[in-house]
Amino acid sequence: MSQPARRSAATPPGLTGAPVGNTGGVLGRSPRARRAALLGEGLAWWMLLLALYLGSLSTVDLAEVLVAAAVAAGCAVLAVAARRSSSAAWRPPAEVTRSLVVVPAAVVADAARLLAALVRPLRLRHSPGEVEHRALSLEPEAVAAGRVAVGGTLLSATPGSYVIDEDPGRQLVTHVQVDGPPHLADRITAGAPHRSPL
Repeated sequence: MSQPARRSAATPPGLTGAPVGNTGGVLGRSPRARRAALLGEGLAWWMLLLALYLGSLSTVDLAEVLVAAAVAAGCAVLAVAARRSSSAAWRPPAEVTRSLVVVPAAVVADAARLLAALVRPLRLRHSPGEVEHRALSLEPEAVAAGRVAVGGTLLSATPGSYVIDEDPGRQLVTHVQVDGPPHLADRITAGAPHRSPL
């Protein structure tokens, strides 16, 4: 009896007989891995939301931190529930999740640069900003969506820039007021920026 023909290594993913859709996301894992993934996602949302709120305060006291932590936890639960209900499978790449640790430094640095720009004489001030188009690398849909969703949120959390348009897998468009170390946008995106003054 002849052996069945082996599947070519170049067979497109859609023709392998595997289910189409969220195959690499939470739904395709064991219950324990699924719970761990959801917990990690919720923890990431909680840390991000708490950091964004605390970064906006001029002074911080314990009572405010506790309230902010509780509210951020509730918002994190809602964010995970919303993501699950929409069947979205965000898998931000490692360089984006690692960027979380430099967000506080980026907020402080951008704030200092903006303050320095405000105290300059009018004749020495620069234009009111630039529109920056950053090309994104080609990657799986879930990874591209995660890069844009999480990375765009991190960029918009800094006072020096915010995202005004996006196209997962192609480009991220931001309005840049000031730029410099720690170069958060360079850590999040994979393409060199193309800028046009406003």
